[in-house]
Amino acid sequence: MIVRPAPPAASDGDATLARGLTAARRLARRFVPWSIRRWKGRTTPWLIAVQQVGDPLKHRWTDESQLVLTPEELNQLGLAFVADPFALHVDNQWFLFFEQMRRGSSRAEIAMATSSDLRTWHYCGVVLSERFHLSYPYVFESGGAFYLVPEATDSGSVRIYRSSDLAGGKWDLVGALLEGAAFKDSTVVSHEGLYYLFTETSKGTNDELQLFWADELLGSWREHPASPVVTADADAARPGGRPIRIDGQLVRFAQRCSRRYGEGLAAHAITQLTPATYAEELLVDRVLAGSGHGWNAAAMHHLDAHRDRDGWVLFADGHK
Repeated sequence: MIVRPAPPAASDGDATLARGLTAARRLARRFVPWSIRRWKGRTTPWLIAVQQVGDPLKHRWTDESQLVLTPEELNQLGLAFVADPFALHVDNQWFLFFEQMRRGSSRAEIAMATSSDLRTWHYCGVVLSERFHLSYPYVFESGGAFYLVPEATDSGSVRIYRSSDLAGGKWDLVGALLEGAAFKDSTVVSHEGLYYLFTETSKGTNDELQLFWADELLGSWREHPASPVVTADADAARPGGRPIRIDGQLVRFAQRCSRRYGEGLAAHAITQLTPATYAEELLVDRVLAGSGHGWNAAAMHHLDAHRDRDGWVLFADGHK
């Protein structure tokens, strides 16, 4: 069950027009081939920024946000863009993983940069490359090991890699958590001794979120009885970063895609999560959105938030 606040009242004419526009956008997403739209989107010069803030849900990203790699540095490296940042903080060192696209390529890889102060970054290069496109490098620690679950839609699976040495940049394929669909932006969360996996599975419409669960990370995964937990809602389905806890409340981020890809990010409070039940409610409608100027003028669509002693460290992406 999904609990959402009721939308504001609208006139019959406004409601009819809104339904028509929504239907038209959904048809466009359904019938324009995903490969064409993905290729078009990959030419966009996404950038990654980092900020230290007090509240991860109310921060405004500005021109003064600290870019991990500047446009000039991307040009020197021969990169078209970087996006989908996920970080780990280990032994006073930040390890930042992200999708990168080389100029002239149509297949992205996973790269890494490191920093000890969040200001000076060392680009380490590619740490994971496959024969198919990779993005959304969801990295986390579990049981003393580090795991990476990238988006690998063209493989038809949710692949999981393991590393015992982040600095060495070596990731070994462990296997597949799920197989048999075009899984997008798969996101794992540990909750009350169990593992849950959110993944977007529509055929290019970004509007269906499936949920799976397992007793162990590398165990047998089962689809949740409430799955899909989001249907026909392109502003709530596609994951947009690592779930976080705020005052004990589990919060997940979802990309807003109903009008256009990169429109922004919403936050949803998960109010029930067991192997038998699921419920959530909209917490913040726009955690991220294009600022109208600067590096993120036109779009933002991803957030990785980490609590530190002074508040939160946020990594986000955006483009002009």
